Amino acid sequence: MERDYSKLRKCELYTLDDVRLDFVAIDETTGRVVDMLAYILIEVASRSIVAFLVKPVDAIKAEDVDELLAHGLQADGFGVGEGYTTHIWFERGTVACSEAAQLVLEAFSDNAIKIHRTSMDGGVRWVGAAADKTSGHSSGKAVIESFNRNLHRRLLGVVGQRGNNFANQPANLGVGDPSAKDASKSDKQTAKHQAEKLAQFKLTAMAAGADARVKLPFLTATQAQQVVAAAVADHNSERGHSMQGFHRITEAEIAPDTWREVETF
Repeated sequence: MERDYSKLRKCELYTLDDVRLDFVAIDETTGRVVDMLAYILIEVASRSIVAFLVKPVDAIKAEDVDELLAHGLQADGFGVGEGYTTHIWFERGTVACSEAAQLVLEAFSDNAIKIHRTSMDGGVRWVGAAADKTSGHSSGKAVIESFNRNLHRRLLGVVGQRGNNFANQPANLGVGDPSAKDASKSDKQTAKHQAEKLAQFKLTAMAAGADARVKLPFLTATQAQQVVAAAVADHNSERGHSMQGFHRITEAEIAPDTWREVETF
């Protein structure tokens, strides 16, 4: 199989995937410290992030993905291919668009849009060993995985860093530590426990009509969305991922030998 992204036409291929962010945040509705998940829609040829959403882990549903996809396909400068099929790849194993949304997109676009779902890896049995755990096939994910890695790097300065697994997180964070034998006692000294007490105090005060100006030690879920939006904007402003044939820069000579950029395509 040959995969040459340099031959892609504009909006010919989109791919989507979710990524757990390497920091925790406070859910404003519950006052709990939660892991955050970003769901990304990328236009593969240009490497541009067309749309994304950020929610607590396990909060993203198929209807969220439907809305994300609908929003992305209407984004300025994107959409569907003109005279050729637009392919959209979901990894099987992550939350994908609903079957109903797939039917509508394919049927009402007169097959100008084609939804694909990857196969599953795993389930293989070796002599004397248990079957491998199944997972979504990674075909075509290199582009979005590269962005995910850069996203983690851009967000290293965000408070509440937990690292890429529990072994790498700060010892006082208290999030997802399987080594804690008595969570009710050990958790009382963690940053997570203290943050939740402050957040729940603030929620209680607000419910009573009081203006509790409490400074929380972690970002809220809304603030997490904002920092991810800033990171996505930084990524999209880089010219290094411009699509071949679409990276012309127009400049005007405003004085002898002095040029100023007019517009970037």
